[in-house]
Amino acid sequence: RKMKAALPMPAGSRSGSSQQMAMPKPQLIQLALSCLIGILFVLPHGVRFLCLQPLGGYSPFSARTPSMMVWDETFAYGAQVNYTYQHHRAAYDVDAFEHRDEPVPYSILPIETEVIFARLFHSVDAAQIFVQFLFPALTAWTLIFMFRRYSVSAWLAAFLALVVLVLSFSARTIYDGALAIFHSGLHSTFSDTLQAARNPHPNMTFPLFLAACLSLGGALYRGSKRYACLAGILGGLLFYSYVYYAIPWSGCIALVTLATLVMWRDRLRESVLSLVTTALVGLPFVLWTKAANKTHGYAYRSARLGMLHSHSVTLLAKELTVCWFSAVALCLLFWGLFRTRLNDIPDHARQLTDAAVLVCACVALSAIAAMNMQIVTGFNIQPEIHYPHMVIQPATIILIMLLFLVVTQRTRLRSSATLSAGLFIALFALCTAEQISGAINSAQGHRIFPAEAALFGWLNQNTSPDDVIATTDLSLCVVLPVFTHNYSLLANGSRTSGSDDEVLDRFLLANALTSTPESRVIEELDGPWPRTPSDQNPLNTSYAGFLYEWSPYRDMMKPSLSPLGIAKATARYRNLNLPDELLRYRVNYVYASRAKRPPAIPGWETHEVFQTGGAVLWRLEKAIN
Repeated sequence: RKMKAALPMPAGSRSGSSQQMAMPKPQLIQLALSCLIGILFVLPHGVRFLCLQPLGGYSPFSARTPSMMVWDETFAYGAQVNYTYQHHRAAYDVDAFEHRDEPVPYSILPIETEVIFARLFHSVDAAQIFVQFLFPALTAWTLIFMFRRYSVSAWLAAFLALVVLVLSFSARTIYDGALAIFHSGLHSTFSDTLQAARNPHPNMTFPLFLAACLSLGGALYRGSKRYACLAGILGGLLFYSYVYYAIPWSGCIALVTLATLVMWRDRLRESVLSLVTTALVGLPFVLWTKAANKTHGYAYRSARLGMLHSHSVTLLAKELTVCWFSAVALCLLFWGLFRTRLNDIPDHARQLTDAAVLVCACVALSAIAAMNMQIVTGFNIQPEIHYPHMVIQPATIILIMLLFLVVTQRTRLRSSATLSAGLFIALFALCTAEQISGAINSAQGHRIFPAEAALFGWLNQNTSPDDVIATTDLSLCVVLPVFTHNYSLLANGSRTSGSDDEVLDRFLLANALTSTPESRVIEELDGPWPRTPSDQNPLNTSYAGFLYEWSPYRDMMKPSLSPLGIAKATARYRNLNLPDELLRYRVNYVYASRAKRPPAIPGWETHEVFQTGGAVLWRLEKAIN
């Protein structure tokens, strides 16, 4: 009778069919919590939209924002997505028409992924908002899945997943936001949002990186060649997603292979297989980089983004190295001392943790080495900015959490769903308040003014995708490739392949075409200094940072060109030959205020074609003899 009762229902019965179709309750809870975390990161968009009364005129992109995250998403990633969406070609250079086909390695995988959603929704704005929900939710689901391997409740796993998402990428934001809310409520000066929603990095790339690490851990734990190949494929794709993850991944695979060779010989086959697969998948990226180096555009971009040319280590890198290396070393020492002394740990949990600790530690150590790779390579790009919060912090925090879970097998925290749910709800509520506060205080920076909307609409309907607009409006130059299918004559130095001299020549030509006085050109290149405390605009209120960022042309002590650079620019502007310059650079339209009119240019004609607000759009074309 007992055996009969234990048998499953026939497959054709109604009860058995419903059981097969229904998702198990723990999986439903896991999915719901993952979606809830995804909603947390998309929440600022809804709040900003409601704050902009009357409704409408909202965009997730902005050039007038105090948030460096939104700034990066706008001038780089949003522009690349819209360029590929509109032009149906690789987004090598979204500013300069003359460099549109010059190969430059960039994050093509996240861009193409977002383009798919843009075509699905017929809107880049909608795609940006959707992926800010989808990928944090996917990351949360992956983390919950990983933590639940230690037989914890879905609530505790969700709490730990949320801790990883907000502390790894947004620790400073959480701290500053909490202080601002405590002192001033929701209407404070706090205007940033949680960085896990930053697109496309690390929002899109971190789940891929996490999946590669999980696959590698699974290969070591199970001795599986399939998992090893999967880890290599996913890790190799990181080169096409974000190279700041690909470099630590490559180091991680090398360290894991070395560790298995020394201590874990029966897993050496899986490690080598992952290493070889990663190399094969990443090889085309290396060839892509070699091709880019031949045209010098990649070198120009890298220099203006802050490439280090040195074999030394900066003071900040030293401090970060000591801090995080000590944290990883303590974790390894703890697990090495206690893994055999904790009798209540099941063997499978101990073996699983062995693989997880090895992978996490190798990831963190490889990222620390990547942060200081200029010691060997002689070059590096913004290492202290990217590696700590994108790789080192997540890997170390996950490592600490896994050790916590394995050594607290029988504690109340693990067994009490009520306590775990309370922790999750408390952290979620704090994050929600900060998201709302940041969205309220940044809403006005995301408004598209009616005059701008009219201009973008006219350009998209009446111009060719290859037409170039000349204007000296910095915010407009930033967003032209985001909201239109046009190029900008005034190129942002961080996203164009032109040389420093060419970037300056474009700036001078744009000013000449808008009849800007020489005194105003000098003022823009010199820049106001010091900046007022309330000025949080990333454009730095001058052209110097926009054009060069970290170029030698720029004075590193303030946002302006060096005195010698200003003198040379002034002389070039005074002797500028407009007909010759228009043969060098394509210009189809000039956008300027009503008070300005394009100068008379021999062999060229100007025609007023559109007015909006206090500005006029002029058509520039060769005169017909």
